[in-house]
Amino acid sequence: MSLKDSDKQKWNYTEHAKVKHLLLQKYLPVWITILGSRYKRIYYFDGFAGRGEYNDGNPGSPLLALEALKAVYNNTSVRGFEYNCIFVEKNLDNFNNLKEVV
Repeated sequence: MSLKDSDKQKWNYTEHAKVKHLLLQKYLPVWITILGSRYKRIYYFDGFAGRGEYNDGNPGSPLLALEALKAVYNNTSVRGFEYNCIFVEKNLDNFNNLKEVV
C-alpha cells in the first residue's frame, strides 16, 4: 500500500533527506554569492517542495533555500540582486502547510 504525499509517515526526517539538506546548505550559499555578484535576478526552483518542514521540525528544502539567501545577505557585501523562489507542490495538504511555514 502506498502512502499519500501528505501522509505524516512520509514526513519523517530520514538519513536521505539529511544528506540532501547538507548538500543544499553547502552548495546554495556559495552559488547565491557567485550568481548574486554577477546577475541582478536569481531564480531558485524547487519542483517537489513538500510541506516545508518535517515531523520533528527540521526544515525542508524550501526553508533551507530561504535560509541560504539570508546567510549570504548577512555575511557578504553581495546584496544588489533579486532572489526569486518558486516552490512547486501538487498535493494541496502539503501546499497549505508549505504556505504556513514559508
